[in-house]
Amino acid sequence: MLLLVACGGGTQIADTPSPEAKVEVEPSPTKESPKPQPTKQPTPTATPTKVPPTAAPIPLPTGTSTPVPPTSTATPTEVPPTATPSLKSIPTAVPTQVPPTAAPAPTPTIVGTVKFQVDVQEVTTASQLGMGSVVGPSLIRLKDGRYRLYLQAREIGLQGKEQREEIDIISLISTDGIQWDAEQGIRIQHGSPTDVDSEAGEPGVYLGLDNRYYMAYTGRYMGVNKRGDSQKMHRVVFAVSDDGLNWAKLNQYYADPQNINDFASSADVNVVNGRYVIYYTGQRNIIRATSQDGLTWVRQEVTFSAGHDSTMVKYDGTYYMFAKMPEALAYARNPDTRLDLLVMAISRDGVNWSNNYYQVVVENADGSEVTAENLQDPSAILVLDGSLRIFLNNDRGEGIYSIKPVSTLPKLAPDLVGD
Repeated sequence: MLLLVACGGGTQIADTPSPEAKVEVEPSPTKESPKPQPTKQPTPTATPTKVPPTAAPIPLPTGTSTPVPPTSTATPTEVPPTATPSLKSIPTAVPTQVPPTAAPAPTPTIVGTVKFQVDVQEVTTASQLGMGSVVGPSLIRLKDGRYRLYLQAREIGLQGKEQREEIDIISLISTDGIQWDAEQGIRIQHGSPTDVDSEAGEPGVYLGLDNRYYMAYTGRYMGVNKRGDSQKMHRVVFAVSDDGLNWAKLNQYYADPQNINDFASSADVNVVNGRYVIYYTGQRNIIRATSQDGLTWVRQEVTFSAGHDSTMVKYDGTYYMFAKMPEALAYARNPDTRLDLLVMAISRDGVNWSNNYYQVVVENADGSEVTAENLQDPSAILVLDGSLRIFLNNDRGEGIYSIKPVSTLPKLAPDLVGD
């Protein structure tokens, strides 16, 4: 796969302000109290008592009022809010701040479609190349302006267990990205049955920071799983070239111990902000890893929880990812991944991706729609005029063709991280 360029809230209970409570006693005249009438015994009355400030006035007993000596007016006291006034101050519960509730994580959703049309109906075919099948296209624009297309090729007549022994990587060359010529020889030769690349396929070519060409391809070999059974293993293997034609294996490969059998395949490498970023297929998911030198890789996260065979390109200032994904964006048991949709995701930085996905709908020249099983192994590239092309292989690897967008692709979605 390749690029042209190093291509809330909780509830807070608010305090309710209460009016300031004042307790006042009316002053009496400064003279002696009148004597009681001899003909009538006065009814005893309680002498008013100086009342300390409280949240509410203390009621006085009823009866004949008796003047009292002057008293001072109580100083108004600010009273904390209480639920109900009473004769005795009742502690008020302190408002509790409720911590914010975490918002639910956005769910990836296919929100619409983007239309593409077939550009070059027949880039090449397996029969033209004398091969049994050709799949996994990967392209790069060379330093001299030409384009080179790399393919996984299986020789004719090899089936079953023997098929693994004759799977190599070949190439074609073009000056315009439309007309292609096969190049003689093999770019990456498969290794011996005991080598990590007993099968060499699914190339992903990119230009390194040192201005040399690099390839991350899938090496397959028969190994022994944790149950002790013989099983095909998948690793991402690396090679280097000065001209993109003659390649040297680096004897370096990447395995993911977090996957069953350390599975890693279908790598797409790009240089983003001076650092290598690789997206590869794990166990029906797409995972990101990073590297400073292109050799030592650090696994980051599962970027897409359901999907495989991805390609990323920076186009018109935005990163786009094209990958095969199930329509429900989750896999059922034992799925037929050939029927997965071709889906597009969007990012500002090539790392954080919007949860709004788009299904890529491809039409032939006659208006008929290309079926999902014939949209396999996408590889994106920008051609000379800056426009986008995606190369794919059809079902069973009979041939390679290219597509282009019919209209402007959607930009960043509102749910994007940091948007």
